[in-house]
Amino acid sequence: MTWVTARTRLAEDWLASCGAGQYVILGAGLDSFAWRQPTDIRVFEVDHPSTQAWKRARLTALALDASEALVWVPVDFESQSLMEQLELAGLTCDATFVSWLDVVPYLTLDGIHETLGALPSCSLAVSYVTPPETWEGEARRIGQRLEAVVRERGEPWLSYFALSQLGELLRDHRFAVVEDVGPNDIQSRYGLPAINYERITLATKP
Repeated sequence: MTWVTARTRLAEDWLASCGAGQYVILGAGLDSFAWRQPTDIRVFEVDHPSTQAWKRARLTALALDASEALVWVPVDFESQSLMEQLELAGLTCDATFVSWLDVVPYLTLDGIHETLGALPSCSLAVSYVTPPETWEGEARRIGQRLEAVVRERGEPWLSYFALSQLGELLRDHRFAVVEDVGPNDIQSRYGLPAINYERITLATKP
C-alpha cells in the first residue's frame, strides 16, 4: 500500500514541478486529485463511460461536489479516439501533464503503442510491472498473489517491461525518459519503506 500511495505522490510531485496547467489522468478510477488540489490546474479525468458513471453516482450519493476545474472525459477506447475526445472536452496545446498509472499492465502491446502514439506534446508519468522472473523476496510474494487475483477477476496482466524495454517503447513515440523510480527509491525520497514489483517513469514529448 505504501508503494501505491507513493506512486500517486510521485506523479503529483512531477506535475507540480513541471508547471503544467492541464492534468490528464488516463484510467482515472477513484483518483481524488481534483478534490484535493490547492491550485486551479484543469483536470481531465479519462475513463470508460460505465466506470466514470459509477464514480459520478457515488460522488452524488456522498454529496461531494466536483471541482469547477474538473472535466469528465468518458472514452470507449474500442470505438472512440482518445485525442478527439480530449479536444472535444477542451484540452488545448498548453503545457500538459499526463498520468497513466496502473493501466499499462492490463493492455496489449498494440494498445500501449496506440495510446502513446495518440498523446500530444506532454510530460508523462507511466507505471509498469516488471517481468515476474525479476521479482524477489516479499515483492515476489505480493506480485504472484495479485497476479492471481486479477486473473481470477478476468482482467489479467498482459504486458511486462524491464526498464530498458519501456525506455525503448517510449523513444519509439518521441518520448525522452527523465527519471525512473522503483520501490527501493521511496525510502530515501519520502522516508517510508515500500515493497513492490512495479516502477514508474517520467518522460517528456516535445
